[in-house]
Amino acid sequence: MGGFDAEIALVLHPLPHIPILICYQAADGDLESELNVFFDECCAVNLHIKSLYTLCAGLVQMFEKIAINHC
Repeated sequence: MGGFDAEIALVLHPLPHIPILICYQAADGDLESELNVFFDECCAVNLHIKSLYTLCAGLVQMFEKIAINHC
């Protein structure tokens, strides 16, 4: 997806005008799994940076809880 190396990559719109790209790469051999969260520069225009950080941190915590409960 657009030059991002990931097994799963999807764009979420948790709020209007706030696109967030989530890229996940599963563990492979000695390498640990990796979750990257990217957001467009327009996000900082449409939402205060502290609110954007809180939103992304909450999403990551939610994904962590889902992963723990479904492994």
